[in-house]
Amino acid sequence: MKTIRLIAILTLIFGNLSSQEDYKRPDYELIKTEITNSDSRFSYPDLYNRFVQNDTTLDKDDYIHLYYGFIYNDKYVNYEDSVDIINIIRKIDTYAQIPENQLTSSDNDSLFKYTNLILEKSPYNIGDLSQLTYYYHKKGDLDNEKRYLYKVKMIIETILSSGDGKSESSAFHVISTQHEYDILRIKRFQPVMQKLVGDDYHYNKGELYHYIKVRKNKEKIKGIYFDVTKIFEPLITGN
Repeated sequence: MKTIRLIAILTLIFGNLSSQEDYKRPDYELIKTEITNSDSRFSYPDLYNRFVQNDTTLDKDDYIHLYYGFIYNDKYVNYEDSVDIINIIRKIDTYAQIPENQLTSSDNDSLFKYTNLILEKSPYNIGDLSQLTYYYHKKGDLDNEKRYLYKVKMIIETILSSGDGKSESSAFHVISTQHEYDILRIKRFQPVMQKLVGDDYHYNKGELYHYIKVRKNKEKIKGIYFDVTKIFEPLITGN
């Protein structure tokens, strides 16, 4: 699925972002405790219902619990590991071969339907939420365009608030490998090579990272680290 136009829109907002100095690693155990407490303001069913309803009063703390709390949901699956999502993407890709100015209303409606189907399985996927933002933009539905842009903005800020990506200890925490490349695009880094950082030392600590080398850039950043421990935790723990 092509998201070049969507990333261009997002770049207008996030293009000048630099690594945040006040980043904080997610406290997964605390998040799990809070989202499973029905009396907590972060009770997951309540938060998720507000998210689905496009509630723009959800704040930074709400999104931290929504995004990182999703890994404890029975429906959680890494975007690229979902057979259902891959099958839907194949359908979407048939439209990617058609120039945008030749897409019919029926084509756009189909793209809208398939994108929503993906979001039912992977609700925090930046590219697909951006796709809907662009869909509403083209339809002239400014209200929904703003609501979906808010979702994308908050998810990106949530990831950026988890680290600066400069080292393993300050890696960006993601719940989908797809989000690694979304963050690189937003920060205008071009990926060259990805490697999994994991050996006996890391496994014993229960940690796993992706390191993505990037092309030469004005910030002189050689590569970005992403903490993918939660994505691959079943492989680490055997559960």
